[in-house]
Amino acid sequence: MVLDRIDAAQLAEYLREEGYAAKLDETKEEKNVVEMKVNGSRAVAFVWDEGTTIEFFMGYGDQTLSLAAINQWSNGNRVSRISIDEDGDAQLSLRLHLDGGVTPNWIVIHAGAFREDCEAFEKVIRDK
Repeated sequence: MVLDRIDAAQLAEYLREEGYAAKLDETKEEKNVVEMKVNGSRAVAFVWDEGTTIEFFMGYGDQTLSLAAINQWSNGNRVSRISIDEDGDAQLSLRLHLDGGVTPNWIVIHAGAFREDCEAFEKVIRDK
């Protein structure tokens, strides 16, 4: 099966089938948010652009890092990116575009890459 669009309920189902604790966030009006656990912490996956983009996201409140540390991590990583929000907190995200079509397995592979990047970034935070 090749998908060029997905909704949040489908995404949650694919993630659950692979062992992720994932559920549709029913509190959001747009119903485009999947709550999931990554290494015991709350992460979310947004479904954007009428179902053609998935963004895995983890916020790290109260975790301030130097721009040099963030740049060093980002330069060594080709999949996820780190940014700083308006409060100065770090946030990690990975975007997957479904343009041209992807398999459900490709989505799960990216969820796994996101989980691994969260682990790697959390090590940077612990070691700071």
